[in-house]
Amino acid sequence: MNNNIKSDDIARVFIAVEITDDVRSSLAEAQKELKKADAHVAWVPPANMHISLAFIGDVFGTHIKTIISELDNIIFPFTLSFDIEKLGTFGRTNHPRVVWAGTSNSGQLEQLQAQIAERLKNTGIFQETRDFKPHLTLGRIRSQRGLQNLMKSIQTLETRHFGHVNVNRIVLMKSSLMPAGAQYSILHTIPLPKDSSSS
Repeated sequence: MNNNIKSDDIARVFIAVEITDDVRSSLAEAQKELKKADAHVAWVPPANMHISLAFIGDVFGTHIKTIISELDNIIFPFTLSFDIEKLGTFGRTNHPRVVWAGTSNSGQLEQLQAQIAERLKNTGIFQETRDFKPHLTLGRIRSQRGLQNLMKSIQTLETRHFGHVNVNRIVLMKSSLMPAGAQYSILHTIPLPKDSSSS
């Protein structure tokens, strides 16, 4: 655990899967093309792109210790991999909120997320009510400005393949809200695959 976190500190945390630099670069190129629509979008810096498995929010340092304990006891004896492909939006067709890149062959990713959610639910720290839809957020749409051009641009990229990800760990991340935007730092890592002999 990060020694800078004290028991009575409050930190904003989430659990995530990282992506490769190659995939990150491919998504950055897609963002560059989408930006030509001049839409009102807050684009996510490529360095911050990840697949969130559980957004926990603000918790005390003592809770972070509990979260780490639960994560360390996860058993997931599979090699986890998936493709990043297709673009889309969340929200109503005429009022989308988020631009995302999706995953395929993500069955094991969904199994891992379900195990994490169940473990954290038992602690009372995390209660997820939404269905898990593995994705990477590329941008958050702020208004209708340029929306029609943006949607056309997304359609031209919606079937593009952005790369393959082999997962060797999951991470507990801390999000710090700074004037320039969110900054992420790793509090704890859990290697994968992870079977009962390694716990």
